[in-house]
Amino acid sequence: RKLEEEIPNHPECKDIPEIEFSPVNFPSQKSTFIAGRVVCDADGEGRLNAKSILLEGDRVISAGNSVKVDVSNLEKFAFFPGQVVALEGNNSTGQCFVATRVHTPKSLSSKKPSLQEILQDTKSLASRPTSVMLAAGPFTTNDNLQYWPLNELLETVDTRQPDFLVLAGPFVDCTHKKVFLGEMDTTYEQQYENIIHTVERKLQGTRTRVLVVPSVADAHHVPVFPQPPCRAASATTVEFLPNPATFTINDITFGITNIDVLKHMVRQEISKGSTGKRLVRLADHILSQRSYYPLYPPAKGAPVDYQHTGMMRMETRPDVLITPGDLSYFAEKTPDGEGLCLNPGKLAKGSSGGTYAMITIHDFKEKPKSKGFDRKVKDRVRIDIVKI
Repeated sequence: RKLEEEIPNHPECKDIPEIEFSPVNFPSQKSTFIAGRVVCDADGEGRLNAKSILLEGDRVISAGNSVKVDVSNLEKFAFFPGQVVALEGNNSTGQCFVATRVHTPKSLSSKKPSLQEILQDTKSLASRPTSVMLAAGPFTTNDNLQYWPLNELLETVDTRQPDFLVLAGPFVDCTHKKVFLGEMDTTYEQQYENIIHTVERKLQGTRTRVLVVPSVADAHHVPVFPQPPCRAASATTVEFLPNPATFTINDITFGITNIDVLKHMVRQEISKGSTGKRLVRLADHILSQRSYYPLYPPAKGAPVDYQHTGMMRMETRPDVLITPGDLSYFAEKTPDGEGLCLNPGKLAKGSSGGTYAMITIHDFKEKPKSKGFDRKVKDRVRIDIVKI
């Protein structure tokens, strides 16, 4: 319904006096608008392609019916299963909708703190940039459980003392050979407790605040997405977040989804005439669809529980979207230039060390003076990918 309300405000629709949405299978010789969810017209594990696109309508207007979509007249598009879109075109028989234009939802607005909050942050920072180190698991190499990449990271944290350290699982990786073969000297839960205890002990006395996000690959935690926080009983200073999670540092909102959603989407998305980097486009789908896991049905083997879609929904647009996973690490501006998207890579990659991200949030060059100030996120936030 939100999408239907937004369409009249799209620039290309400004000249259309009144827009009404039709049921997806309603026959009409005139150009009409329909809205719904992209699904694949293939049995079993068939993949989406230009000949197998269906649009499944909502229950209110379309009574849950679906219609085949002809995209041959579209100059450019990018579709994936589960994507909510609106289409403009005609359906002369009621059996096939010939699309001439695609409309996608507009991303949510970023959370904008009040002028008083901004001035307070500026005063407390004393013009010193805020630093955030972000590392995603696994935190040990695949030939042992010594966790030397994590220990080296903690030594770097102790030396540089960033304001925040964000650790995203897996911490006890269920795909690690010694873990799934049971070649451990302790339980999964105790191993996790030991890791968190090590983090607290080595960073004791530093100014660094530690945030921990679980992973669906964690052997000691609920292996279903979305996940609740995974607290360690002995922890006293570490903050535990759910997966996915949205959190704010200064005036910058971060969003993280730790299920390798980009890898799942890259196998399902089809596109034509699209420009720019594909991984950035996939990250932009997440923002546009306002969901930390917009793919439906989920990728094969992905433990997603759609009964808890509310926990996957974005309530506000993150300024920095974090999507850890197997694909190549990157840090890029979003297509609209309003934010940043990031995959920090893995701290341990095979039998060697991997990468982590160093995020620097700079203060405003000039103090904001009015409510309508521009936070200039893309100019104030710097992201470096660092090898361990």
